[in-house]
Amino acid sequence: MNGQRTFEDMLDSYLEYRRVSKFKERSTSSLKTFFNHCRRNYPDNPCLTQEMVDIWSKKRDSEQPASHMARIGPIAAFLHYALKKDWIDLVAPEIKRTPGGPYVPHAFTDVELCNFFNACEEIEVNMLSYKSSKLRKMEVPVLFRLLYSTGMRPMEARLLRCKNVNLSTGVIDVIYTKGYNEHRVVLHDSMLELLVEYDRAVSWVMPLRKIFFPTVNDKCHHKSWVSRQFNEAWNKYNKANTRAGDFRHFYASSNINDWVGTGHEVHDKLLALSRSMGHTSMRHTIYYFSIAETFGDIIEKYNGESFKNVIPILPDE
Repeated sequence: MNGQRTFEDMLDSYLEYRRVSKFKERSTSSLKTFFNHCRRNYPDNPCLTQEMVDIWSKKRDSEQPASHMARIGPIAAFLHYALKKDWIDLVAPEIKRTPGGPYVPHAFTDVELCNFFNACEEIEVNMLSYKSSKLRKMEVPVLFRLLYSTGMRPMEARLLRCKNVNLSTGVIDVIYTKGYNEHRVVLHDSMLELLVEYDRAVSWVMPLRKIFFPTVNDKCHHKSWVSRQFNEAWNKYNKANTRAGDFRHFYASSNINDWVGTGHEVHDKLLALSRSMGHTSMRHTIYYFSIAETFGDIIEKYNGESFKNVIPILPDE
C-alpha cells in the first residue's frame, strides 16, 4: 500500500472523483451514512478496518435482498476504488444479483406500436390544469417517439436542455447520461421535423424555457412521470408487460437485424451504434446480437456452443 490513509481522506478523494466524473450524487448517501456510523462507533480509529466493513455489510433481519444490495453497493464501489489506488488492503463485500435472472426486453409488434402511439395522441387537455395537461399532450407523443427512433435512455430524454438540441443540424448532445459518457445522437429527418414543430408549439406556452421537455416550472420531469405516462398509454390498448426503456433495446436489435447481408460494413455500423447509444464498452453493444433474432440465429448456426462465449450476458440497465 502507498501508506495508510484515513477513512475521511479517502472518502473526500472518492467523492471528488465522482463529482468530476458527473456520477449521481444520490448513490453516495449510504456511503456517507456508513462513514458517520464508523466515526460514532470507532472514535479512536480514523482508518477503515475490515471489521467496520464486515459489520456494516452484514444483512439485517429487516432487509430484503434487493435493499441489502442497494445499501452495500456504494460501499463496495468505494472499496474497489480505494483498492485500485492501493490505499487499503481490505476485502470488499460481494454484490450478488437478486433472484430472477436477467431482464428480457419486450419485442414490440407493429400493432402494439401503432396502438401505443395512437394512445399518446389521444391524450386530452384538462381545463382545470390547463397548462400542465397542455404540455403533457404535446410532450408525451414526441418524447416516446424520440426514444423509439434514437435508442436514447428515458433519463437522457427527460433531462435534455434546449441548448443541447440543435434543431438546425439535427444533432443532440447527450450531456446528462449514465455515468460519465457524453455522446451525440443524430436525428432522422422525420424526427427532426417533428422536434422542430414541437419546439415551436411549446415555445408559445413557455417562451423562455431551458428544459426541452419541461414541467410547468421549467424543471425536468421525474423518472416516475415517464413511467406513468408510458404505462397509461401502453395499457390503454395493449396487454404485454413492457417499459419505456425497452424502446432502447428494440432500437438496437432492429438496427442489427437490418445489417444482414452488408458484409464487413457491420464492423463500422456496430461502432457507430455503440457510440450513438452511449455505451461505455463495445461489449454492451455486442450483447444485442443475442436478442436480435436474425443475427442471433446466424451466429448460433455457424458457431454452436461458442455463441455463448461470443455474446456476453450483461446486467440489466
